[in-house]
Amino acid sequence: MSDRKAAERAAFERVFYPDSRVLVNELGLRDAASLDAAERLFTDTRIEEGMPAAAAEPTYAGFKAIHHHLFQDLYAWAGQERAAASDGNKLYQECRECFLYKNST
Repeated sequence: MSDRKAAERAAFERVFYPDSRVLVNELGLRDAASLDAAERLFTDTRIEEGMPAAAAEPTYAGFKAIHHHLFQDLYAWAGQERAAASDGNKLYQECRECFLYKNST
């Protein structure tokens, strides 16, 4: 494995608790079912509050504002751009580029 791929893999693995596929979260939940239940509870509450003004525009910044609003109670990285590779070794950055391209046409 190249140094770059190893670094990307290490960055990807840091978003999970060791030896699991449960995302590191602000509540310290290490069980996938518990985290799923918390996500539903917190995101439902945030949806009921309504979206922030920054989320009104269909832009990448608006998308990040929505993500932050919905997940801010659960994840320190909510609304932030990821640079780590996904499990399939495709960069999340590619999603950003696709989103920007789609909205520029």
